[in-house]
Amino acid sequence: LGYVTRSGALETGWRVPTYADWTALIAALGGTTLAGGAGKEVGTTHWSSPNTGANNSSGFTAIPGGKAMVGYTTLSELGLKGSYLVSDSNLVVTFSWANAQAIFESIDQVDCYSVRLCKTI
Repeated sequence: LGYVTRSGALETGWRVPTYADWTALIAALGGTTLAGGAGKEVGTTHWSSPNTGANNSSGFTAIPGGKAMVGYTTLSELGLKGSYLVSDSNLVVTFSWANAQAIFESIDQVDCYSVRLCKTI
């Protein structure tokens, strides 16, 4: 698979979602309180128990990739959080095992997070 940076090259027609893209998705899924549940993979195959509120009604199927922290050899928060880059800010959108929320969180620029791409139409 490889990796992508905010300014890195992607296959033609694909891009890292912007703050506006994520805001629109979260609003369409019921707002920050419910969007996490609507976007998370159901069950505990990848998520830690209890994976509160997960119903994946959106088909987004967020999984908890955690994050890679500089200087460490293992992933942090694996199974607990899925945090996805926002291309035009110092934020990620985070889904958590503990609740049905999808929230924006500030990030450390040197750590590595998951990416979901948008197809440009």
